[in-house]
Amino acid sequence: TVKSGTAGAKIKDISSTSASSSADETPAAKPASVVQPKPAAQPTATAVVPQQQSSSPAASWAPIIARSKETTSSARFPKQSDKYINNLFAHPKVLSAFEKIKSSAHDHINEICFGPDNNMDVYINEELMQRDLMGPSNGYTVFDLDCRDKDANPLIAFILVMDQYGAIVNVYRPANRAESVVMLDTDRVLFSVIGTKGGVQVWNWRTDEVVALPFEADSHTVQYSHAQGLYFGLARAGAANRNAPSVAQAFDARGTVVWSYEQPYSHINWLTVDGDYAYLSLRSDASLIKVDRRTNAIVWSLGGKNSDFRITDLDGRVYTKEMWHDKADFDMWNHQHKFQYLGGGYFSLFDNHIDSDHAFIRGESSRMVVLQVDERAREAREVFRHATGDRAHIYGSADVVPSGNVLGNSYPDVVAPASADGQYHANLWEVTPEGELAWRVGFKGKNPFDAGDAAGRPHAHAVAPGEEPPVGWVVFNVERFYE
Repeated sequence: TVKSGTAGAKIKDISSTSASSSADETPAAKPASVVQPKPAAQPTATAVVPQQQSSSPAASWAPIIARSKETTSSARFPKQSDKYINNLFAHPKVLSAFEKIKSSAHDHINEICFGPDNNMDVYINEELMQRDLMGPSNGYTVFDLDCRDKDANPLIAFILVMDQYGAIVNVYRPANRAESVVMLDTDRVLFSVIGTKGGVQVWNWRTDEVVALPFEADSHTVQYSHAQGLYFGLARAGAANRNAPSVAQAFDARGTVVWSYEQPYSHINWLTVDGDYAYLSLRSDASLIKVDRRTNAIVWSLGGKNSDFRITDLDGRVYTKEMWHDKADFDMWNHQHKFQYLGGGYFSLFDNHIDSDHAFIRGESSRMVVLQVDERAREAREVFRHATGDRAHIYGSADVVPSGNVLGNSYPDVVAPASADGQYHANLWEVTPEGELAWRVGFKGKNPFDAGDAAGRPHAHAVAPGEEPPVGWVVFNVERFYE
């Protein structure tokens, strides 16, 4: 059955193979009507406006800052939504990839990762998604979706471009999993593959051309500055620890390092660049630092033990840097991902919400957060907070799209296949500034500990309960662009 939040939802099968709606897909409150799916949006030559070139989110956020509220995990489905069903494993490129694996004597990958059919569910309130500053448009979402075994070893990965109904517009299989993916421009996806099987690459999702760039970078984040003609990324400082200090770098088109900054006390997991300044997300310090690239001096630190800001959350609670020294009080955000500068005094982050012992703070879920920052006054204010209902030890994102909605992703610590809400390995979200859920995409997969489990028993979505490395299907971050 469909959760009460979607009572009356229409169920639409948009897989590339025919499949009828079964009884357990019908909302209990009202039988769902089976209707013809909307056709998948077709790529055209129309100019696409990438997210990073859209209007500053400040204009759309200003009117609603005062009434922003935290939404809770009780609203995990959009109200008055339609449901679309898609089948990743019916896409020709995905089928071909698994066939090649089978022929190369790696059939355990098929056993763990292939299936179930109709594994992508989309719940959408189109009215809430279409409140777009740019007018009517086709929105596409891009992300890396990868599958891992019970020991978190990567088995197979795909970079997907899909429309708002979950129809796959195109798919690329990298040699190994990527983590972050960003739009280089409206046609090309920029990413870095983990390990030594590909490095930094650019995939044109319209033409399928793939270009390898002449430098190596960590897979957490690779950015391109059109204004400066430079790529920005991370190079590990040499330690094996995933939370080891990192080195931020800039590369020219030939791959020459033209700027470097070593962070001595924390792992960097995201960076954004604005002119002469780099904003670095320091995960283990629960902070974002602003670095002057001309001198490598730290201009300020937002959050963490060296915070320069007075921070006020949605509930009016004030945080000072001393509170980050007290494990009982540093719950504003912690061990975040994709802490980024949006422009216009706004910043966003995915708050994994775990402490230094990797326990979830007060047992609460991970959150998508937007901050308004006054650098001169050294004041920061939380203007949006959405509790996802998932407890994700790592990964996650929170982007503000042109409508003012917040787009992000998360995953649960436990997968419950028999639960309409808890059956998904990974979730994508879009939430309005007022806290209404507009869009949810859920990805189902097999139990990596027992791929043949027909009973649908709950299982950890990590190597062990409470451990960090995720298993099964995982998404690192999501991005949105429009045409």
